[in-house]
Amino acid sequence: MLSKPNNFHLIRLFAATQVVLLHARYHLAIGLPQGWEISIDFLKHFSGVPIFFTVSGFLILWSFDRQPSQWLIYVRNRLLRIFPGLYVCLLVTILVLLYFLGTEPFQQNPLGSVIWMVGQLTLFQFYTPTFLHDFGVGVPNGALWTIPIELQFYVLVPFIWYAWQRWKRWVIWVILGVSVLFYSLLNTFSLPNSMLHQLAKVSVFPYLYNFGFGMLFYVYNRQLSPWIKDQFLVWLGIYVLYIGVFFYTFGFYIPSYTPNAWGMVANILLSCVTISFAFSFRALSTRLLGEEDISYGIYIYHMIIINIFVELGLVKQVQFYLAALLCTFLAGLISWKWFEKPALRLKNHINPQDVDTLGS
Repeated sequence: MLSKPNNFHLIRLFAATQVVLLHARYHLAIGLPQGWEISIDFLKHFSGVPIFFTVSGFLILWSFDRQPSQWLIYVRNRLLRIFPGLYVCLLVTILVLLYFLGTEPFQQNPLGSVIWMVGQLTLFQFYTPTFLHDFGVGVPNGALWTIPIELQFYVLVPFIWYAWQRWKRWVIWVILGVSVLFYSLLNTFSLPNSMLHQLAKVSVFPYLYNFGFGMLFYVYNRQLSPWIKDQFLVWLGIYVLYIGVFFYTFGFYIPSYTPNAWGMVANILLSCVTISFAFSFRALSTRLLGEEDISYGIYIYHMIIINIFVELGLVKQVQFYLAALLCTFLAGLISWKWFEKPALRLKNHINPQDVDTLGS
């Protein structure tokens, strides 16, 4: 199953686009024509974040497995993939905030400004001080809450790899079990609005089963290949049947990043659909995208652009929705061409497969 070409670039582009379509419709309060509305609603079942995490689990373990002794290269490559584009995005965010809010909020809250800045530069992109809540939808770039989760996973991968080498494949099942147990305890014993609950939601553990199934597909790639490779339409059919019965007919779950047990099964089936598509119609991504990968830029810029539209009052009309999408894709292209791609050239071994999640 581990073969090239594959469709991981195309999968990430789809996942980023899914996130943008839903966020733009919600925050811009767009009423779409009925056909569009039904299509966008159905996209909720192909959530970009679980797709990103599944792809990351597969590719990052694959990447580390190729060079397990090269820790410094691994760390450098991960940092080069995430932070150059992210830091440019932060600079753009600051300029946008200064334009719309002026310097007064920052001058009145110097400590909060410094804490926010340090958080954006390190591992706490989910933190937003109160004085920034008046901008746009209330958070300058709310989509970045997934960045700390991804970085936590990067830290775990070497330890997972060594545990896998020592205890073999059982370690992946243990990881899945810990993730499910953690999620169950989180929902059972913590209050939804408590600090513990909020911090746990930006830890890797509630989402570890998404990463875990990606890793599982890598670890068992030979055994699973006949069931996954070139079987995309089969898995898509199974998934659509599942959501048709358990969501649309019985309403057993709500599509969510942290769902109940029925929703977790849906996300697991979505992981199967994702990896199967990666190794079905394998020339499709190369034909459509080549080696271009604008999905990370799309993901990290889309909420800034949506916030700008909200601040300008460009809402509730389809043309504003389409304009926001166009600006987002343009920002993703600029980010890739001018900042992300040049940063990737600093890697020792540039490899199309040596990529991670969030459009990277």
